[in-house]
Amino acid sequence: MTPRRSISIAGQPAIPGLAFRHPENTPADAAVLAAVHAGRAEADGLDPFSTIDSLATIEELRTALAKAAASGQLERWLLAEVDGQAVGCAVLESWHEEDGRWVYQVNAAVLPAWRRRGLGTALLRWGEALSARLAPLEHPGALWELAGMVSSAQPTAAELLRRAGYQPAYTDLEMELDPAADWAECPLPPGLELRPALPEHVPLVGASIAEAYRAEFPASRFRTTQMETAGQTEWYSDPIHDRSLWQVAWDGEQIAGQVLPVFERGCAVIDEVSVRPPWRRRGLARALLVRALQAVRAHGAPRVRLYTVAEFPTRARDLYASLGFQVIKSLYHFRKTPRSADMSDSMLASLFAHNNWANAQVIRACASLSAAQLDAEPHSATRGTIRSTLQHLVAAQNNYVRTLTLPREERRERLPDPPFEELEAVAAASGEALLALARDEAALAAKGRLLTRDGDQVEPWVIMLQVINHATEHREQVKSMLTALGVTPPSVDGWDYGMAVGAYSTAQQP
Repeated sequence: MTPRRSISIAGQPAIPGLAFRHPENTPADAAVLAAVHAGRAEADGLDPFSTIDSLATIEELRTALAKAAASGQLERWLLAEVDGQAVGCAVLESWHEEDGRWVYQVNAAVLPAWRRRGLGTALLRWGEALSARLAPLEHPGALWELAGMVSSAQPTAAELLRRAGYQPAYTDLEMELDPAADWAECPLPPGLELRPALPEHVPLVGASIAEAYRAEFPASRFRTTQMETAGQTEWYSDPIHDRSLWQVAWDGEQIAGQVLPVFERGCAVIDEVSVRPPWRRRGLARALLVRALQAVRAHGAPRVRLYTVAEFPTRARDLYASLGFQVIKSLYHFRKTPRSADMSDSMLASLFAHNNWANAQVIRACASLSAAQLDAEPHSATRGTIRSTLQHLVAAQNNYVRTLTLPREERRERLPDPPFEELEAVAAASGEALLALARDEAALAAKGRLLTRDGDQVEPWVIMLQVINHATEHREQVKSMLTALGVTPPSVDGWDYGMAVGAYSTAQQP
């Protein structure tokens, strides 16, 4: 048998017989990992019925190891052993969020008998060091940050994260329904109706859910890309879902809101409760939720659970409590900006980084609109449709870059407006060019006065100023038109961007 290769990690505690290694894609190592999790289950309050803080099974771990091996990512897993016996483990996961940031989270576990000896800190540092190596390789030039998650049953782990520089971000609440709860009949708001959920409705449901959550966190913070339409549609197309349980409210040909139960891990989970902004504050969520609860009870659900975020401005937790749900666990999410990802740009460059981010947020918010919505004439003093305004914004930015970088003879013809489906890519390319110019102010100033296509003379800083002013004006026009359509526009001001890049944080405490 080939001996297993131990690895050294920074800050390895002085425990006799301690060694670290990457697990192998074998049933034996899946069983070793399962034993570590089983050994900590009681101390950490792991719950076999939870879908977000549950006890991992051997089958789940076998699948996870096989997937990691197939993608060459077993280095993201780590086992801690003392004299050959597993005493802890860790895995590094990563995901992409709607603000453009990549997030790397270290999930570590240590058997209770081996805690307070530095093992948890060592596993966390290993994950941070691996993140710092992988992030620039996997996503060159992208913003990234570290994350951690602990439950209300793990106060010591929460303190470890705080000492390591992590800050509270948001809190998931796991809630369970009181078996004795009962509800009065709750009619749908006038003008709305329920319809059976058909396969062709799933993408519309996905789009409705995505829109409902876009304003829940400032600046799309903490929203994974899976929360957008494509991710929602993929998830709700999974055979695990029984659409006969779904409660979907329609207003004509538009979905107003949905409550989507699913049976998982031996209980009913209210997997989704959301109402699109124009139909809120009318009792729709309560009416749909009561119907969903009646449906899962009719199917013999022994227990019913749901999850929500404590900080959501809609205060969904109050609705759930009024229907008999009680908080059984809190899951605290932390974030940390690594030194290598700290903002080091000049103030000018930061202004253009914000401009790029804000443009992307607004374009993405419009990407799921129908053609009729994109081409609707505004009922205000604003001129132009959403489609034409965004096309003009992006085309103008592209031409500003040409003025700053090309000789006049190479830019006599103005570029046409790009197709709508190419707006984000074109805006990103010209935005990066402007950001590069902003980062080299000396070279920009050395260009001297430039000639416009009309023969006017202008200093470079005037064009740079116009880029920011022009984009800001048209983004606000588009946001106004979105509001008029009943679509919540993204919030893209300086505070939102500061929070998105970790330059501004609130005083929230878990």
